[in-house]
Amino acid sequence: MSAGEELAYPHELILSASNISLGVIKGQYGTRTKLLANLLNFVLREKREKIKIEGKEDPTLSILASLTSRSPTSLDDHISEYRKKANELMEDFQNTQSETAYSSFIYFLKEGIFLHILCKEIRGSTVFLKEDISKFADILEYRENNLRAVFSAIQIWGTQKYDAVPHSIVFEFTSFRDEALREAVIFLSYVLAVDYPKSKRELLVSHYMLVRQVVNEFKKVISQEDLADPVLENLFKVAITLFFCGYLRTLRLPNDKKRTT
Repeated sequence: MSAGEELAYPHELILSASNISLGVIKGQYGTRTKLLANLLNFVLREKREKIKIEGKEDPTLSILASLTSRSPTSLDDHISEYRKKANELMEDFQNTQSETAYSSFIYFLKEGIFLHILCKEIRGSTVFLKEDISKFADILEYRENNLRAVFSAIQIWGTQKYDAVPHSIVFEFTSFRDEALREAVIFLSYVLAVDYPKSKRELLVSHYMLVRQVVNEFKKVISQEDLADPVLENLFKVAITLFFCGYLRTLRLPNDKKRTT
């Protein structure tokens, strides 16, 4: 499928993102955008490039770059730096109680959630330790219910700790509104539905609603020329997330085609 064709199914979004990834890597785009394009190619087992990080290393960029390298030590070092930075931001907020410090802390945590999923899926590593999550959750304000639910979901991901997913998580995923956590909820609602069959129906409702939302969103922009960096970053993040959920392995045919095959 070419980039200009209309999207209809999640796997087509993955393929469209893959089709434009090499042009993005070789084009005039931001380092973060290029690293996410390269990471998509890495998980798809396509050709990847070595991308140089200019200037002072950002822990987020360093983790994204390390995920496509062959050195587990460098990834572990960058994860430690990320965790250190998160704790510094938390302490800054606790000391100042300023809205600016709180916003910086929350932004960093939300960015770290996606990195956490990437590291665990690709390398079996984790950005946030259980004690980190408990400590961070304790100082979240009431307006961060979506983030609190995502943290709780991460803590029980793969543990099969309960008979069913706690209602607080299911409720927040059902009424989910935080765009910064969208990829995390798409992924976590899927893996928890697999781990906890008793909650499967409710979780998959949230999952498919969000998947449909992102596919419809990118229908409108994927054929445009010169997409902006933020749009491309979101596209590559969504494509990687959908790949983790198995959408490229299971190509779903329209109902009328299913009946004739």
